[in-house]
Amino acid sequence: MILQKISQCFDFVDGVLQYQYTKVLFLEGGNIYHARTQFRIPSNLNITLRKEDLTHITLIPFESYCPLYLPEFTLAPESSLEDYYIKSPNLMSYEDGWNVCETVLNDIRACEILKKHPSPNIAKYHGCQVYNGRVTGLCFSRYPQTLMEMVNPRHLNRDEFFQETPKITKNRASHYIRGVERGIRHIHTLNLVHNDINLDNIMITQDDNPVIIDFDSCLQEGMPLGSTTKRTFQWHDPSVHLSQTSNDDWAFKEVCRWLTGGRSANSEE
Repeated sequence: MILQKISQCFDFVDGVLQYQYTKVLFLEGGNIYHARTQFRIPSNLNITLRKEDLTHITLIPFESYCPLYLPEFTLAPESSLEDYYIKSPNLMSYEDGWNVCETVLNDIRACEILKKHPSPNIAKYHGCQVYNGRVTGLCFSRYPQTLMEMVNPRHLNRDEFFQETPKITKNRASHYIRGVERGIRHIHTLNLVHNDINLDNIMITQDDNPVIIDFDSCLQEGMPLGSTTKRTFQWHDPSVHLSQTSNDDWAFKEVCRWLTGGRSANSEE
């Protein structure tokens, strides 16, 4: 059994956020399994975990997360895999009965539209990686780091972060804010809404420009946000259940706050 990925799960109990369990992805016999454990596994996976420590073990069928490749999709050019960032299906979200394929297809549909209408503030999509007629990953240009990694290198939680002095100057914060806003407005001109804007979904290019990534929650305006639509905790209004531009506007204000620490983003330094 080889651990692939883990995710600690929390929930509110009597108004207090408490640890519940850890989701586990592991590889065995060429198959991928989803499971749970009560152990809190460190993020570097540096732990010996026995199969007896796991519950809710579920085989994830290949066809449930790798959709059929369709002729209207872009096939990624033949190239070394090191040339791309390969976005694989998010199997941490897999639950019994839920087909991850629809999320992957949603990502592809949005990326195909954005490929036809490129923007310097949107991640460059090169097409689908395909094996045996099924999409195994989406290929994007590589970028050095996320905006979250840049402004929050110590991985502080939200409350801790806002007690700190901002790590970037006002001038640089304004530069990133303008770029993110241009990217969001470009998405909206295509009648799309990203629905999961946050600092982890913004990359910084080699020439220091912000680009928006991660389009598996990107939907046309007015469409319902289903139970499987990924939205990041504390970066959205949970009372909203429709894809609407105000969702991105709400998150954009939070981006501004993280970048400025509450300062005006329009002042220079």
